[in-house]
Amino acid sequence: MNAVKIEIHGGRLTVESPYNEDFVAEARLLGGKWNRDERRWAFDARSEGLVRELCRKVYGDDGITADTVTLRVRWTERVEQTCDTVSLGGRVIAAATGKRSGASWGRDVIVLEGHCGSGGSTKYWHTWVAEGTDVLLRDFPRQLAEQFCAGTSSPICTIEPEQPIIDRAALEAERERLKARVAEIDSLLGRAV
Repeated sequence: MNAVKIEIHGGRLTVESPYNEDFVAEARLLGGKWNRDERRWAFDARSEGLVRELCRKVYGDDGITADTVTLRVRWTERVEQTCDTVSLGGRVIAAATGKRSGASWGRDVIVLEGHCGSGGSTKYWHTWVAEGTDVLLRDFPRQLAEQFCAGTSSPICTIEPEQPIIDRAALEAERERLKARVAEIDSLLGRAV
């Protein structure tokens, strides 16, 4: 199932996707605006290529084809973040909101072993993930997973093999949209179809 849903209506492109801090930062650079009521990002439709490229980079999913894997991550030492979440590749692993709030696991995090929590002082609280914690991160972008597995010694990352997910209905809808756009371009060029 695709994590990203992209729709185009007139001159407006909208993106529904899970929260990811990297996506938020780059979406703003592309002129994206968060619509609180609709709970989705809005862009100028002319930025479609750039927006789909960003979605592939961050989510491994451009609303048509998802190239994601399950990433297995094992921490060889305790990890802490002061007044923030513990994240990997923009994906929330564990989140706390204060010194005594405790921490909860992020979306699509499957815990095989270990635990997380909160601590510190009232002003400088922190979220932590214990040494030896072993998790699976579902729907992780393949390209990002490969970078982590090639370049890190802590945490230890491995990719669990999976097949890419292809949303046939989304591909067919995209084909029809492209056919209509090609017809429109041909008409503008004076080569009526």
